Formats: sequence, C-alpha cells, structure tokens
Amino acid sequence: MNIALWIVQVALAAVFVMSGGFKVVQPIETLGAEMAWVADVSPALIRFIGICEILGAVGIILPALTRTLPWLTPLAAAG
Repeated sequence: MNIALWIVQVALAAVFVMSGGFKVVQPIETLGAEMAWVADVSPALIRFIGICEILGAVGIILPALTRTLPWLTPLAAAG
C-alpha cells in the first residue's frame, strides 16, 4: 500500500509540475493559443497560478519524504 501511495503522489506531483511549469515558462501568447481563459486574466495571475502549482507539487512530496508534518501532504493534494 505504501508503494502505491508513493506512485500516486509522484504522478500527481509530476502533473502539477508540468502544468505549473508551462504557465511559468511559456510566453502568454503561446498559452493563449492552448487555453482560452488566458485572454481573460492578467499575465501576473497566470504566472502566480503556475508558481502555486509547482509549490503544490513540492507540498505533495516533501512532507511525506522528510516525515516532517506528514499531515500536510493530503492538504497539499486537495489544494
């Protein structure tokens, strides 16, 4: 069960990192072609959302990995 949980955590963190990384790294025009909602919000908000997604990935892995406050892992996944 522990191995399955780690597999799910790593997969979810990878999705968060990829999604957030695209929002942080790619130009706004490129994102606008892929996501329709990008035209309706400011570029700063898009970058903020991307950074929050990357921090969410860190929050999913780091507490369980270091065994420091492991109850934060499900909260980060829910966020």
